[in-house]
Amino acid sequence: MSMPPTAWRKLWLWGECALIYGVLPLLFVHENLRCVKFAALFGLLALALVLASRTGGWRPLLRPGPLRPHLLHILLRAALAALVIAGLTRWLRPDDLLRFPRTRPGIWALVMLLYPVLSAYPQELIYRTCFFQRYAPIFTSPPAMLLASSAAFAWLHIVFWNVPALVLSLLGGMVLSHTYQRARSTLAVTAEHALYGCLLFTIGLGRYFYLPR
Repeated sequence: MSMPPTAWRKLWLWGECALIYGVLPLLFVHENLRCVKFAALFGLLALALVLASRTGGWRPLLRPGPLRPHLLHILLRAALAALVIAGLTRWLRPDDLLRFPRTRPGIWALVMLLYPVLSAYPQELIYRTCFFQRYAPIFTSPPAMLLASSAAFAWLHIVFWNVPALVLSLLGGMVLSHTYQRARSTLAVTAEHALYGCLLFTIGLGRYFYLPR
């Protein structure tokens, strides 16, 4: 007996999701491919946008959504995140506490300017906006979607080849996915992601998110 069209559709989406969000990041763990990390990120972004547009069209993907109604909650969570990151830095890498802005202020300022645009925004389009639009048929409950999006986001960070990057990305991804579920705003979740990333690099855990040599 043949499978109904909806079953085939779900099976296709499962395979597509596993390939794009599970297998592709593994290709960039290879030593010879690390130099193309950012090119790969934008390639993945293009692929995710095209696939998601086939599910719900382009308009939801290109609509940034509001930031102001969610700003207070984002700032409060960022303040809590700063305390957690500072505590973890004192525990894991006390010598790195505020080292980046103290020792390389010019490069630190450049990272603060470019990270939101070149890293946080593409990742949020891929792992929140596109993921939620494309894979809603297979992750049908809010908890399932939150966990799937967070796990995929954490797995991207396998390229850094260290456990703290995976754990921090999973925890941060759960917060970001919750924000997107509540706000449905790419702008809001990008702002929150950018704050967390900038705090990591400023306070001292950014070392875990460099490509290993």
